[in-house]
Order: sequence, then structure tokens, then C-alpha cells
Amino acid sequence: MPIKPYAQEMIDRDPVFRDIAELKETVWINDKYLPFEMVDAVCQLVVDDEDIADADARLRKFASYIRKCFPETEADGGLIESPLEDISNMQAALKDKCGADIPGRLLLKMDSHLPIAGSVKARGGIYEVLKHAEDLALAEGMITEDDDYARFADDDMKEFFGRYTVQVGSTGNLGLSIGIMSAFLGFKVKVHMSADAKQWKKDMLRSKGVDVIEYEDDYSKAVAEGRRLSDMDPMSYFVDDEYSIPLFLGYAVAAGRMVKQLEEKGITVDSDHPMIVYVPCGVGGAPDLSDMLSDEDYAEAKKNGYFTMEYDFRDPSEVSLQWCEDVKNTDVLKVFSAFEGPVCAIYGTEDKDVDPVWSKRICETNQNKASVLYPIEGMDHTFNVFSEDDRHSLKDAVHETGTFLAATLGASGTDSSASGAAEPLA
Repeated sequence: MPIKPYAQEMIDRDPVFRDIAELKETVWINDKYLPFEMVDAVCQLVVDDEDIADADARLRKFASYIRKCFPETEADGGLIESPLEDISNMQAALKDKCGADIPGRLLLKMDSHLPIAGSVKARGGIYEVLKHAEDLALAEGMITEDDDYARFADDDMKEFFGRYTVQVGSTGNLGLSIGIMSAFLGFKVKVHMSADAKQWKKDMLRSKGVDVIEYEDDYSKAVAEGRRLSDMDPMSYFVDDEYSIPLFLGYAVAAGRMVKQLEEKGITVDSDHPMIVYVPCGVGGAPDLSDMLSDEDYAEAKKNGYFTMEYDFRDPSEVSLQWCEDVKNTDVLKVFSAFEGPVCAIYGTEDKDVDPVWSKRICETNQNKASVLYPIEGMDHTFNVFSEDDRHSLKDAVHETGTFLAATLGASGTDSSASGAAEPLA
């Protein structure tokens, strides 16, 4: 993909951006850094702690609605929340492979596992849609603040919201959270997406009744055009990823909830026990099968009809050109989005070849109620056949596959048998 003109200007202006463009390891120190006390004082003028507390209270009021409509939130009482987990194995690996001796405990806030939208932006995006719905319903007398908000699931509420439109510009994650929640409430929804957005995300949104508008230009064009079109319609509401305070408030609620999660783990955070937060960020998107195939291997396959794959545990094998073509051209999540039958996704928690998060995404994309997500603790990509003499992980996977097939293929008249053949995946 060619470098955009604005990006080239940044590269020419700052050596840090030049290093990033050349994929070199680098560090940037903010030359406009200000003391926390000063920054906090300014931020409190825009969003203060009371605003965040109000957002948290609103989400709790909507919990009865969320729990009613999205059963996957039952364990958290209808809250859109993610676990906070120790990742000591990663901590040890960073020390072993990178020489990074990280003191204390290394924890992961797993917003990749937020329910409903399967998106890291689910908490903020869904909050803004719910607040907009509440504002409309209160203004028209459809509800009072004392009502049980499970009322939002009633048919007359969906009919009411069907008079209004919600729009957003997105490369995918925000679009998923806004689109899924808005459509479920009954809004007409338009998601403006750039050309580089993943196809499976577009397909999922369309399957929910969302109008996906695609642009050949980049993300900034999708946002600008979405904002312009929404401003022309008095019945339309635009979720602005760049300037939205409600969106920010929905994200900010996570901090207070994480305090509770830290307390539950017996972790104290104060001046004597500081917590350092690492925030990975990027431009969104999802991995695809092409990550498994290097350009060199593909070139070799095109030349010879195959390339040679080396292993640590067996003799080399010849991998066909057809396999390479399939890998480069297959959108896995799109395939499972179109497949109507149930899926059994079996994965090992120690799989280093295929990220276990793929299994969860496949089940979420498939959406069949009979689909099963089955983790096997401590299992690697080879089912531990080289490390377990009794093969108990492999036997566990085989047993679960048999159980799944017996339940789905033998369940005459159920949703699973009516919608397609079962598909085990490991």
C-alpha cells in the first residue's frame, strides 16, 4: 500500500516517523509533556469524575436490558466487561527472549473478549448508543428514569427507534459495536467504512441489517463523509470517534471497574506500589491466513509447484502451490460467517502457531446457537503428542469432537440440524 501524502510529510519532518515507516524499533518521548496535575485540571473541565460515575450508573440501569437481550453477559449481571488476568507465562517469555526483566506481576486487561460486539470498542460504542436511545425515549415520554430499562426490549420501543438513524465512520471495531447495538434497538444504521476494512466485518454488519457504505479512500474520508451525510438528516445521529464525549465516557468506565478487579486479586496500587500501564495500539484489522505464508515460500511454490516446509519434530514436507493459493485467498471469518451450521472450535491454551483468539472469533462470527468453544488447558498446536506419553490432550479433543457430532448430527429438528451440517474445527 503506497504511503499517503500526509504520512510522507510526517516522515520527512520527524526521524521517529521515518524509523517507524522503515519498521525499525524506536521510542518517542512527548516533547509537549506536562505534569499530571496540570493535565488533570484541564481534563476535569471537559470530563470529570462525576461524569464517569454517571456513565457507570447508566450502564448499570441498562444491565437488565443487556442481560435480557444478550445472555452471554449473564455472568457479569448484564455489564459489558472483560476479565483481568495474570500472564506470568508471557512475563517469563519476555525475560527469556527479550531480556526484559519485568518486576512485580504482569496483567492483561482482556478487552478483546468484551461481549456482544466482540470488539475492543464495545464498551464505549455501545454506551453511546444506549445513551442516545435513552435521551430520545425520555424526551418523547416513552420511559421515565424510574422504569426498568428492560423496557427497551419491547416491540413498541423498536418501532419508535426505527424512526431514527445512527451513523458512524469506522475501519471495523467501532462500526461493529455501534452497528450491532443500534440495529438491535431498532435504529436504522449506516456504517461508513474505508476500503481497508476487513470483509468479514462488513459481512457481519450487513447480516444484522446495517447499511454498510464503502469508500475507496482511507478512514478519514469515511468519517468526513459520514459526518456530512448525517448532518443533512435531522433524524440522524453521528457517532464521532474523534470528538465524542459520550464515547470517551463509555471507555472511561473501565478504570473504576478495574479498581475492583485489582482489589479482588489483592493488588494494592499507590505511590509505593505503582502500576505501569502499557497500551498497544494500531489501525485495527484482524489477522488472516496469509500470515502463515512468507513471500519467499510463495515465490518458491510458484516456481516449482511447491515449497519445502521445515519442522522441529518431523522430516520436511512439500507444500503445494494450491495450498498457498488457498491461504492467500481465504478469508476464514467470512467463510464461517456464511456457514449456517454449528461449529465446534477446539483449541489449546498454549498454541503458539495459531492464536487461540481465532477460535473465539470463529464462533462469534458463525453465530449458530449450537456452536461450541472448547479450550484444552496447556495444549499446544500439535495436541501435545510430542510431550504427553498418555496423549490425554489429544484424547480430550477427540472425545469432545465425538460428543459435539453426536449432539448436533443426531439432534433432529433442532436449529443446528436445520441450518447445515456440523463442522468440527481444531
